[in-house]
Amino acid sequence: MNSKIFTEWLQDLDVSMRKQRRHVLMFLDNAPVHPQDIQLENIKLKFFPPNTTAVIQPMDQGIIRAFKAHYRRYLVKHTIANATVAMTADDINVTALDAVYWIDAAWSAVTEVSIRNTFRSAGFEKLPIIDGVDGFPVNLSANGDISMDNKPIEELDRVLKHLTIGGKSVSAYDYVIIDDQMPSFNEWDDSTDRVLSINGFANEDAENLEELPSEDPPSLAESLELVRRLRLLSTTQQPELHPFITELQSKLTDVFLDSNSSKQISILEYFKYTPDPHT
Repeated sequence: MNSKIFTEWLQDLDVSMRKQRRHVLMFLDNAPVHPQDIQLENIKLKFFPPNTTAVIQPMDQGIIRAFKAHYRRYLVKHTIANATVAMTADDINVTALDAVYWIDAAWSAVTEVSIRNTFRSAGFEKLPIIDGVDGFPVNLSANGDISMDNKPIEELDRVLKHLTIGGKSVSAYDYVIIDDQMPSFNEWDDSTDRVLSINGFANEDAENLEELPSEDPPSLAESLELVRRLRLLSTTQQPELHPFITELQSKLTDVFLDSNSSKQISILEYFKYTPDPHT
């Protein structure tokens, strides 16, 4: 995160709230990327006291770690899935697009119930606590560490049991907090933009230098055949996958029918023609 991106997001949110005739009180920590002099109409900013502990900051009550646990579960599963066909570690790639999809899925997995509970744990007493499906906010132990009895951590622990790093296993808790001391923001000023421009790079270009996978994607028709084979797997070996594969087949068929590559054909064309011996 940097101040320019955050300011633009805040201004867009302010416009949206103004159109909806809503007013928002937003609590922020004192990170350098959070501007304190910005003028907004429908959003009022309140800053936590500097150098406060995680006890009064809702995001540190479990939201960030829940998000990390969900995100890294997708990353570990991706590694495991690709390791089945990879020859070396270099064959297991993670693209920026992969990360975007995982971020979206991980944030969606952090429920509204959990967010409400973390705010109550941080002192917003008028928010009633609700039992959440993902187990956050976490319980703090006597030394301030998060407890391990929550669903995101447990799910990450389950997939991590299939991986080792340097021959050693790693716990979900250690994996989630591994970068807690790393800054989550960076100041990107005008001088940096000018340097990039002089060197022939625009910000957008610099972010898009990642090479796309060279493997050609399957066509829709080929994808339908792949799903058919997955159905065979589910019906003969893994029945617990059947409802998910059935839903995937249904969605993929809808896409196929709506695409330009499909055409209206008679149902008789799906069957092999056998001449009538009596005609």
